Amino acid sequence: MQVPELQRLVGTWRGQGHGHFPTIQDFSYEEEFVVTPTPGPLVATRQRTWIDAVPRHVESGYLRWVGAGRVEWVLAHPTGLAEVGLGTLVADTVAVQGDVRATPTATTVHSVRREYRFSPDRVDYDLWMATDVVPMMTHHLSARLRRVSGDQGA
Repeated sequence: MQVPELQRLVGTWRGQGHGHFPTIQDFSYEEEFVVTPTPGPLVATRQRTWIDAVPRHVESGYLRWVGAGRVEWVLAHPTGLAEVGLGTLVADTVAVQGDVRATPTATTVHSVRREYRFSPDRVDYDLWMATDVVPMMTHHLSARLRRVSGDQGA
């Protein structure tokens, strides 16, 4: 069963972002965000970033509709992090707060909050996180991406 609320998000989105955090220098990056339809009430997601054409980060997972505007988003990061988020999809805005589990060698991130605002040709997002060093939820990333493929009506 495909869910219309999720199908509106399907497509490939590319653009620019900016990152900052108290423990690092500010940086800018390029990003590709791909939302792919799957069987069932979910979509697959993949985000990749580059700085000066050098790959920097990737994450992939599934955004699942659980009904009445509620979603779950499970993400895997190759840096040893696994993120499980609960949230909402209301009026083309996905807002998810997630707990993070880490392998013994990964950087400790306790929690991540994501907010994605979709329109037919653009998605803007912000991401906040809390870590061992900065335990308060702190803004980390923001980006503006343009749709490069996919049909808004899909």
